[in-house]
Amino acid sequence: MKWAFVDYENVGNLDRVNLAAYEKVIVLAGAHQSQLNFGTSTTNKLVDISYLRVERVSKNNVDLHLAYYLGVYQQEAPENVCFDVVSNDKGYKALIEHINKAGRSCKRVGWCHEVKNIPRPSRVKGEKKTTAHLIHNIINSSSQYRPKTLESLGSYIGSFMKVKGNTSIDVDMYIKELVKEGVIQIAGESVKYTL
Repeated sequence: MKWAFVDYENVGNLDRVNLAAYEKVIVLAGAHQSQLNFGTSTTNKLVDISYLRVERVSKNNVDLHLAYYLGVYQQEAPENVCFDVVSNDKGYKALIEHINKAGRSCKRVGWCHEVKNIPRPSRVKGEKKTTAHLIHNIINSSSQYRPKTLESLGSYIGSFMKVKGNTSIDVDMYIKELVKEGVIQIAGESVKYTL
């Protein structure tokens, strides 16, 4: 029997979560995440899904809540229940090791490595860049240099994609693609990367 603890703020959607593999799914979301996006994730069995949206925005708030609920359920869950922490955040490593030493099987399930290993898209000289080129460039740039606001992301996209003419329409299209592909999340005017 497996239970999933989803760091929704980190993964951004449930599209890659195999819901059918779990009896219980606990989803912890950030204060600005008012809806769950299941994407194309489907299951033909009933799954017990609990959803908690933390009340405040603060550094590592969702992570701390997830750690709290891991502790609560560590005490309450039957011994045969395995825990999966669904997150690309490797910061859970020490906590997961501690839970394993306490006798419960626990592991992190993430997919950021899949995204980072995407080969650079090919392009013929003079050919227009695609969204794949934009994603590849963002993924391979240092997180400290990635745009943190919608305004700076718009400028970055306009420059990188060489957008001309009605830039706001084209830039908005690229931003929607980045959200759809799970590369970014938008909270107000802030941009968060899910890589």
